[in-house]
Amino acid sequence: MRVMTIGLTAVAAVTVTLPLLPAFTPRAALASGVVGTGTAASCTEVALNTALTFGGTVTFNCGGAATITVTSTKTISADTTIDGGSLITISGGNSVGVFSVNTGVKFTVQNLTIANGNSTAVHGGGGIASYFGTLTVTNCIFSGNSAGGGGAIYNVGSYNNYGNFIYGTVTVTTLERPAGQINVAKADHSRASMTVS
Repeated sequence: MRVMTIGLTAVAAVTVTLPLLPAFTPRAALASGVVGTGTAASCTEVALNTALTFGGTVTFNCGGAATITVTSTKTISADTTIDGGSLITISGGNSVGVFSVNTGVKFTVQNLTIANGNSTAVHGGGGIASYFGTLTVTNCIFSGNSAGGGGAIYNVGSYNNYGNFIYGTVTVTTLERPAGQINVAKADHSRASMTVS
């Protein structure tokens, strides 16, 4: 506590007691954005969850090719880009959908394999379910995904009163699936814009 006396006039003085504030300690930089610390063992679902927390660009440092199996669908609630560097597979383990994109959110996946996603929802992609979001997929492989609608990608949007699309836009470039797999990587869309090139 510090006591400060302020003279107001020759007639009176006022004493003001001010609390001392704790010393400012800058917060450490968040480790989000990079999954892993250089080894495959460090590339876990927990590390992925941490990297996805604040959105932004998510990359991987797994020391080479790695597969991350998720036990819950990863909800994308902030604008996010995931770049797998053509080395990373994210798997739903045949038990959960891999990603779900919230309304109005921009989600970009590139150079990534999304495999074995399984959404039990009637309307839900096993790999990615985009509900009124904006989804861009570039140079990705979808393998072994299944769902009630859209094995790889399910995209839903809506029209405004003028017939224009609002939310629910998907642009797909180089969507691949392994030979011999039929309909496991299909993309469905409802009242939404989808461009495949």
